[in-house]
Amino acid sequence: MQKEDLPPVLMHDGAVVLLYSPIDARHTPTGRTSHQVDGESLGPASCLIIYRCGTESEAAYYLLGYNPQRSDDKTSLTRHIDLEAARRQAEFEYAGVGSTWEPVQDQRAGFERAMAKVSDDAPDEQDRL
Repeated sequence: MQKEDLPPVLMHDGAVVLLYSPIDARHTPTGRTSHQVDGESLGPASCLIIYRCGTESEAAYYLLGYNPQRSDDKTSLTRHIDLEAARRQAEFEYAGVGSTWEPVQDQRAGFERAMAKVSDDAPDEQDRL
């Protein structure tokens, strides 16, 4: 995987990815949220990523819903005050994700592992609808 394959928001030098989870048969979209861009629904994500920007003492945490099968760069993104709030939002959107988070130690290896799982395991976007 090349840097240009990553969601553009994660190429920001200050982004530190903490957790990721492929969204697969272990998860159920709850339907409690709808992420839209220009009135178009983004549909379910195939991977959730929690990352931090800023220093640990003044950090903002983000929950990113990503689908590499999309032909555009549209992603869902919510900002949270702390890591636990981002995790709660993820579980609110996808039941079961609380038990499938994987920590990311090595940023590059973590991206590659997460995206490989998403590409191999996730059905095509059409199959998910």
